[in-house]
Amino acid sequence: MRGFIRLILVFIFAFLQLLLIQCNKPSEPEFVDLSWKVDTLWFDNEFQIAVRGIWGSSSSDVYVVGHSSSSLGEMWHYDGVKWSIVNLRERIRGVRSYSDVFGFSDKDVWAAGSIGFWIRTYHLIHYDGVNWNYVPIWGSEGGYLSKHGYLTTIDGLYPRLWAGGNNVIFYYDGSSWMRDSIEITGGRGFVVLDIAPVSDTEVYALANREYSDTLGLDFSSYLLRRNDSGIWVVVDSFRCNYRYSERCDNWKWGRLSLWVSPSSGELYLVGPDLTRWNSGHPENIFYHPGLIKVFGTSDNDIWAITYKAIFHFDGENWRFINELPNEFEMGYESVGLIYTDGWTDGSSVFIIAHTDNFPMKGIVFHRRLK
Repeated sequence: MRGFIRLILVFIFAFLQLLLIQCNKPSEPEFVDLSWKVDTLWFDNEFQIAVRGIWGSSSSDVYVVGHSSSSLGEMWHYDGVKWSIVNLRERIRGVRSYSDVFGFSDKDVWAAGSIGFWIRTYHLIHYDGVNWNYVPIWGSEGGYLSKHGYLTTIDGLYPRLWAGGNNVIFYYDGSSWMRDSIEITGGRGFVVLDIAPVSDTEVYALANREYSDTLGLDFSSYLLRRNDSGIWVVVDSFRCNYRYSERCDNWKWGRLSLWVSPSSGELYLVGPDLTRWNSGHPENIFYHPGLIKVFGTSDNDIWAITYKAIFHFDGENWRFINELPNEFEMGYESVGLIYTDGWTDGSSVFIIAHTDNFPMKGIVFHRRLK
């Protein structure tokens, strides 16, 4: 009898030890489906589909935009089962190219880019739940310089929107579009790369101006904030001129894109550093020479996109997502991939890329998280 009791106690002790070990294991992202679904955005006789932006109202309502040589595959939609071309030809004439897509709901979606071939014009379209419609955004200003250019980004807080591009930021107050003033010394020649609303009274934009330099890279980077008068003023800036080195001595923060954490409202500047703005006290928390964008649901759920690799931060550690390739099998050969953007709602994650050779194809990697 004593031997049986001793055996039972041994089993209980072993079980408690195993339970203790499991409880002390470091936390990991809750990746339920460990496989990635891969979809190709392409059709016969297409020469180039370069995907650039992605947004969704849910994991079964996702849009991807970019450039198509045939002006047919510049927008795709995912309904939870398959990807389909959004045919804009019938309602919007011209050579269209889109850089970004953003929305407030499945019946309120916007896409920004340019239209035209030799001479491009600022271009914006809106989906109302039924149709995509062309939206004129230069108002009554008129003139060649007021409407010729391209848009790179669009973002907002309902019902307000901001769309930025070369030498311009347009503002939508919920009923009409107008052109904001930007105070950057030296006038034109800059490009607004990204816009990030933190709150109704705190909206930031990131702009770059590059200078001619055949021996290296010479640029100025500007972090702008919109004041109550609708004027964008420079909060911080730096100029960098270097020769074949990774960075100059006065490099301050990421200069390619912005991200606002949905959980904390913290502003991040991206590329190649990931910089937490920290109320004007920049703190670099991650670096990769190819870093271009981040996205996620919180400060403890951040996906980082580089040209050739994807990383994830779970609140404690950065993890290289080695399941995603940097090459893609296309017929009888492997071609390289260039990652460009991503989106998640916490239940699924989508990452887009395109091949680096022709015919150029759009690629979407998709995985369920919960």
